[in-house]
Amino acid sequence: MPLEFESEDPGVAGLPVPIFSAAAEQEFDEGKPCTDDPRMRRFAKSALVGGGATLLSWGLLLLGVEILEWSKTAANAISLAAGSALNFIGNRGWVFGAQEGRLSRQAGLYLAVETGGYLLNIGVFELLVKLNFVHYSVARLLGTFLVFACYNFPLWRWVFRVRA
Repeated sequence: MPLEFESEDPGVAGLPVPIFSAAAEQEFDEGKPCTDDPRMRRFAKSALVGGGATLLSWGLLLLGVEILEWSKTAANAISLAAGSALNFIGNRGWVFGAQEGRLSRQAGLYLAVETGGYLLNIGVFELLVKLNFVHYSVARLLGTFLVFACYNFPLWRWVFRVRA
């Protein structure tokens, strides 16, 4: 949707003021859902894959702490690794359709991004748990979503890019 600019109004600091064209106004009037935007669909699909990976990881965390009596830190680290593996498979195949890309390249880049995400997840988890901000199971869910939305997802577009 290209923007048109008013020529008479210099705007702020001499920059032109954008206005919407009639076509853009019609788009808004039609009330199209945000799911028509491919970026939003990809984010939603990635959130679904991540949700499944999070459920697996969260279940393993609870199993490790409550039944196997592992330390919270050890159970957190192991369950994050399992969830990360499921997340790679789902994002590569379903979300980004990147099966044509080199697996070794994607796996290496994913591992680099996930290493940062893994450390961020552990740090956020430890911070929330040590501050007694929330129960460890809630800390895990909250931390995982924050790291996904602010760090992982923006970088996965680069990881799963298929070169022509």
